[in-house]
Amino acid sequence: MLEQLRAQAASAGVEIEAVEASAEATGLPDASFDLVTAAQAYHWFDRPRALDESARILRPGGGVALFWNVRRAEASPIVAEYEAIMARHFGEAGIGQYLQFGRDAEEAAIRDAFETSGRFEGLAYAELRHETETDADGLVGLASTASYVRRLGVDERARLDDQLRAAVARHGLAEKRFTIPYRIDLWTARKRDR
Repeated sequence: MLEQLRAQAASAGVEIEAVEASAEATGLPDASFDLVTAAQAYHWFDRPRALDESARILRPGGGVALFWNVRRAEASPIVAEYEAIMARHFGEAGIGQYLQFGRDAEEAAIRDAFETSGRFEGLAYAELRHETETDADGLVGLASTASYVRRLGVDERARLDDQLRAAVARHGLAEKRFTIPYRIDLWTARKRDR
């Protein structure tokens, strides 16, 4: 992913500096950023330590934005079948770590982490929606972004890819572009001024 970021930034003429570090110990200077974000990742962090580190590197009044893209299987038959195929292959891992905890449990954990830290205020939640357009190759590629899919052997991976392509064909989408609807769970908070 980092190589993709660097390549896309270079092709857009944008300079970036990437630092490889953990959310709990970035090594970045104190009060050096206005915003800290985590996309599809916060559930993996040691929450108290990550929030302390975020507060440390944020300038006064800076903010945190945490978000997850959640496929809306209830809004799309092909997405519902995609989710079912992934669940058959991987069990709960096929629906992603964030959803394994459950939306309500994750909400409670986020609220608790921010309240316990005492370093932030104005915690707010927003639900947004968007869609991405894809095709059969894109759906297979989407599956390949999951770490548990990348660990499959060659034969198992080929079977999964075949099942996903067959699902696309069953829905009459083999030669078409289609949309994947998403819900974005977005949490924001501001660094408390002290």
